[in-house]
Amino acid sequence: MENVAGSDVRKDIRLCWEQFSLAVLMHRYFELGGWTFPQPAHPRHRGYVRG
Repeated sequence: MENVAGSDVRKDIRLCWEQFSLAVLMHRYFELGGWTFPQPAHPRHRGYVRG
């Protein structure tokens, strides 16, 4: 389940859209349904993150 910073949903993993070569500087948190996944390496940002 995706959520945004400040939400009450668990923050099991944080993804940055630059990790997927998208031209959006934004972080999203995801709640994983009973399974785990290692936090991927975070790339250096090209600019400021929205929000």
